[in-house]
Amino acid sequence: MSALLQAAGYLPSVEEPDKEQTLKQMLTWTGIVLVLYFVLGSIDIYGANSAAVEQALNSLQTFQTLLGAQIGSIITLGIGPIVTASIVLQMMVGSELLPWDTNTEEGQQKFQATQKLLAYVLTIVQAFGYVLSGTFGNVTGSPALIFLLAGQISLGGWLIIMMDDLVQKWGFGSGVGLFIAAGVSKQVYVAIISPLTTSGTLYWMVNGNPVGAVFRFATTLEFTSLIPIMS
Repeated sequence: MSALLQAAGYLPSVEEPDKEQTLKQMLTWTGIVLVLYFVLGSIDIYGANSAAVEQALNSLQTFQTLLGAQIGSIITLGIGPIVTASIVLQMMVGSELLPWDTNTEEGQQKFQATQKLLAYVLTIVQAFGYVLSGTFGNVTGSPALIFLLAGQISLGGWLIIMMDDLVQKWGFGSGVGLFIAAGVSKQVYVAIISPLTTSGTLYWMVNGNPVGAVFRFATTLEFTSLIPIMS
């Protein structure tokens, strides 16, 4: 176990502030992380098949929301590796497979260090799992494409872990809760007031129907367009 803790020490980590943060500083850091989260969510994975990604989005919408993920972008994994690592370790500690007393400072340090290491490892495992399952298109017989896709997803997953660490030490709460709330808020915005069409173009530029219920009602005057707001 000491080897695991030693390995965890080599992982990238955010230093804790040397003095107590003011409310303004905490809000600033939380806001910076939130902006970075949305920016990363808009960076598409290079080499992914757009049709396959669209199909995955339709079938994994709820899953995406729960994990604060954006399938098809480099943060496809969202908080999945962090949550999975935490659940696995909690089960192992609870069943005494790992004899740690998390009520002590030493036990907490072991738990947190091992959780971070496991989260980084699971990021790679889950990234290859997504790619090999065909989520981003057929990759059979193309090792270079497999590693290209998995590498981008892994990088995004590692950035999410770092951003979670940053929020915990410099901002409010944890990145896990922040990313879930951000994902839900984005979906609410899209469903209600987004002026974009399904192709991502402003509706008045292509004479199409907007996704947002408010703009769709304004263009069609159909009260059924307001159902997403009332439900």
